[in-house]
Amino acid sequence: MYYTRHYDRIKHEYKYVSDFSNSNANLPRHFLAKIAPTLKKHFDIKVLKIFRDPTRRLYSEMSQIYQDSKELQNSYSTSKEYWRSYLKKGEITPNSDYVGSFKSFNEHFSTISIISEELWGGKNNAQENLEKFLDFKFEKLWPNAYFPEMGTKAPHYEAVKDQWSSDLEDLTEEDLEFGRKHLAKYYDEWYNYFGTMPWR
Repeated sequence: MYYTRHYDRIKHEYKYVSDFSNSNANLPRHFLAKIAPTLKKHFDIKVLKIFRDPTRRLYSEMSQIYQDSKELQNSYSTSKEYWRSYLKKGEITPNSDYVGSFKSFNEHFSTISIISEELWGGKNNAQENLEKFLDFKFEKLWPNAYFPEMGTKAPHYEAVKDQWSSDLEDLTEEDLEFGRKHLAKYYDEWYNYFGTMPWR
């Protein structure tokens, strides 16, 4: 009902009704299966899944969690120490399961995988592929403080404060190697499913 009411209000001005809530990314597979038939009765649904280097993304997530927790700050001297400890435990957040997340949506809807570094970096025809998928020409892309990767020196775009305020420290090459070693499973899953390795 929410989407149909919303679309009725905007259909004379816009081609699509959209929902870019981050929480949608982790909707359970059983829930997607339940709502898909009803949604598809009213809409031609297209899902965009935007993926960033798993190592850098997980650090940003852990760094934000660290900032928001006095308990973690009392237990770990830095956000990187917490991130490294988290990786060693092997308890990775659902946000790291790129292939599983993609499959959950692609099972029910037309879904495209977008590599953040390629889209904002103008590589591999990423923008053209997205425009073709949506049948829509972009005049410009929304700001992305995570590209190019600048860590704590990222530009402070007001529209994406959650991005530039997340990282408390800069990742070194040693940190990146450490992260990619512990997240090798997810890089391998990506390669085995998509046949590409955009982050190595």
